[in-house]
Amino acid sequence: MKNLVLSFAIFTIFQMGYAQGDSFRKSFEEVTLTNSSYLYEVNDLLTPKIVKWLQLKAANYKFHTSRDEQHDDSKGIKVVHRATNGYIATVYNKMGQIVTSWERFTDVAPPKNIQNLVARNFKGWEIVGNKYISIYDQGKVKIKLYKLKLSKEGRTKRATIDALAL
Repeated sequence: MKNLVLSFAIFTIFQMGYAQGDSFRKSFEEVTLTNSSYLYEVNDLLTPKIVKWLQLKAANYKFHTSRDEQHDDSKGIKVVHRATNGYIATVYNKMGQIVTSWERFTDVAPPKNIQNLVARNFKGWEIVGNKYISIYDQGKVKIKLYKLKLSKEGRTKRATIDALAL
């Protein structure tokens, strides 16, 4: 009975994929990512997961220029992408490419290597709060900082880690 149910499930999955036909394959072929260079620069092992999700959302953002925005080609179009604990403010040119972005998040889980760095250099101290700040401009990440609030036995200390220097 178990084999029958499993066989039926596999058969159903294959039939659904077959029913999609060429339109399913074409939908993948037509996808183009305008801001792949942005994602390549800003995504690394030191980027928190929530930030990576919002960076992908910013890179895939499609906008339609209105008449009011068309005269403002020199400055670009600013769009703010928000999450519960932060935002990414991006400036797009008229081609839809990201020219500049500012990322600011509070209380995101720092990556393991940042946590290990704090454990080595601040023995006994615990991370109780943090801010993640990143600035992308002209095709390069200019600033990538973790501002940490540390606590130990009722005392607090602040530390700043430059993720670009690691």
